[in-house]
Amino acid sequence: MTADRVDLSGARLVVGVSGSVAALGTPHLLTWLRARLGVTDVCVVLSEMAQRFVTRESLLAVADCTVVTGWSDLPPGARSHVGIAAGADVLLLMPATSNTVAKLAHGIADTVLTAVIAAATCPVIVAPSMSEATWNKPATRRNVAQLVADGYQVVEPKDGLSTSTSDVEFGSVGDFREPLLRALIKTRIAPARGEERP
Repeated sequence: MTADRVDLSGARLVVGVSGSVAALGTPHLLTWLRARLGVTDVCVVLSEMAQRFVTRESLLAVADCTVVTGWSDLPPGARSHVGIAAGADVLLLMPATSNTVAKLAHGIADTVLTAVIAAATCPVIVAPSMSEATWNKPATRRNVAQLVADGYQVVEPKDGLSTSTSDVEFGSVGDFREPLLRALIKTRIAPARGEERP
C-alpha cells in the first residue's frame, strides 16, 4: 500500500530528535513529510543536545510545525508532555542516540523528549544513529532488545559516510521511511480510538 491511495493529511506525528549529527536531517524530513506525504500536523521535540545541530528557527523556516525544546514550552493542560503524546498517531524518534535508547529501555523519563515517549500509547519507531563500536556493545544490544520486547519498532543503522573520518562506516540512520509510512497509513484506515469497525 502506498500513500497515494490514503489521505495522510489528517495524520498527527510527533518527531523526537536526540543529539546526533544525523539531527541535521530533520528539516529535510519535515519537507518530505509535507511535500510527499501531505503530513503537516507535526510536533518536533528536540533534546538539549539536538539543539546543537538544529534550532526551532531552522525547523520553522521549512515547516509550519510545533517545536518543543524544553519544559518551558509545556504549559499546564492539553499541551503538557502527556497531551503531546496522547495527541500523536505515530511517534518517530530520529535520530536516537545510545544514551536515549538506554533511557527508554530503562524507563527513564527525565527530559521532555523521554517523557513524551514514555507517555506515548501510539506506535513508536526508533531510528538509532551511533558508531559500530557503540552499536555492538553488550549494553546497547540489551537495550535495543528491551525496546523491541517493549513494542518499539527499531530501524537498525546502516552504512554511510562518516562525518568524522569521511569513510563509509556503519552507524548512519537506517531507512525508516517504509515503517513510518506503514504506521501512518494504518492510522488512517483503522477506526478512531474507542470506535469499532462497522
